[in-house]
Amino acid sequence: MPGVGFEPTRLLRPGVLSPLCLTKFHHPGWVIVEPFGYTAAMAKLLFIPVSVGGALLAGLVGKKLFDQVWGLIDEEEPPDSKHRDVSWGRLLLAGAVQGAIFRAVKEATDHAARRGFYRTTGTWPGDKRPDPE
Repeated sequence: MPGVGFEPTRLLRPGVLSPLCLTKFHHPGWVIVEPFGYTAAMAKLLFIPVSVGGALLAGLVGKKLFDQVWGLIDEEEPPDSKHRDVSWGRLLLAGAVQGAIFRAVKEATDHAARRGFYRTTGTWPGDKRPDPE
């Protein structure tokens, strides 16, 4: 099962060729092939709508969460740079809180969308690990 700690595998009867997989080893009566899934380019293309939907959801959740947090900080609505009479301290505090909330929600929804995509398709849409510096 994809996403449960090991790469997805599948069993094929002898003589059945799989264009997506390479044979790992033979088992009496069966051929075990792994891993299967989409190519990296195809996974990136298929992940675009999932990513856009996740970003929209992250924006809505982040806005609601920021409004709730700002309500605990101040009684008034959050300051905006368009307002003329606003203190720098409140403006920068609101920007920092809003930025932190939006970034955390964005990262959480993006990673959850990638995990769901992997569990559904068997292919991770992106790099498995960060590049070493």
